[in-house]
Amino acid sequence: MLPSSQPAAVFGELSLNALSGESFIVCPRSRTTGYHETILELCRSSGFEPRIDHEVSGNALITELIASGLGVSLVPESAMGHDHPGVVYRTLVDTPSVLEIAAVWLEEAMTPILRTFLDQAIETAIQQRVSSMSEARSTALK
Repeated sequence: MLPSSQPAAVFGELSLNALSGESFIVCPRSRTTGYHETILELCRSSGFEPRIDHEVSGNALITELIASGLGVSLVPESAMGHDHPGVVYRTLVDTPSVLEIAAVWLEEAMTPILRTFLDQAIETAIQQRVSSMSEARSTALK
C-alpha cells in the first residue's frame, strides 16, 4: 500500500526493492509479532533493512498516514480491495504470497458463531490454495 502521489504508484506491480528507500508504517511488534517479523524478513531478503518511521495501531490509521504521504506499508492481498482516496495497492512480484495464519480456541467454548467463522476461514483458505495452484500451473504451461 502506497500513496497514490508516489511515482511508483503508476506501475501495476512492484519489486519490494523499489520501496527500499521509503518510510514504512507498520503495526507495533507487540501487537502483530508474526506479521511484523514477516515484513522485516521480506525486506531483508530483498537486500535492505526497512526504515520504520511510524508504528501505529490499526489499519485505518496506517491507511490515513499513507494517504497523507508519510510512508508505505505491506498488507495482505485480502486488504487490497478496500478503496481509499490517496492510497493505491500494488502487487509485489518478488515476494512469497503465503503467510501462515493459525486459529486457536477452546473446544468447550465452541459456539455457532465460532463454528461459522472457522468454516468460512477454512473455505477461504481452500479457495486461496486452489487459486494459487491454478496460477502456478498456468504460469508453468506458458
